[in-house]
Amino acid sequence: MVTTDVDAVWLQAGMPHVLIETVGRRSGKRHQVALPTWSDPDGHLIVVASFAGAPKHPSWFFNISDAAANPTVQCRRQSGPFVATPEVLDGDERSEIWDLLIADRAWYADYQARADREIPLVRLRETTEP
Repeated sequence: MVTTDVDAVWLQAGMPHVLIETVGRRSGKRHQVALPTWSDPDGHLIVVASFAGAPKHPSWFFNISDAAANPTVQCRRQSGPFVATPEVLDGDERSEIWDLLIADRAWYADYQARADREIPLVRLRETTEP
């Protein structure tokens, strides 16, 4: 994982990013992906599986949403590493968080308009320090 705290690494396009390490649900191999984050009202990080409105979910989403392969994930933000339990939001909770998210980052509504799928939101609930 990246070990620097330099803003140029962690703040891209004005958005803070998180580096997430998942285990492939079929391959068992470790994968890393850097994703922009948004914080929900409780301060938990939210990552959006928008794939810029592509017709399919991004591959990292399939891995992170597989609780058997990834009950927790190793993460790193600018301030350091942490372990999180990924929670795919659904129902009313997803709708409420989505509305707050697009009020702050309207381009996600454009992505949703292009996609023939509901764009998933994943909460990274911090559990323990590694």
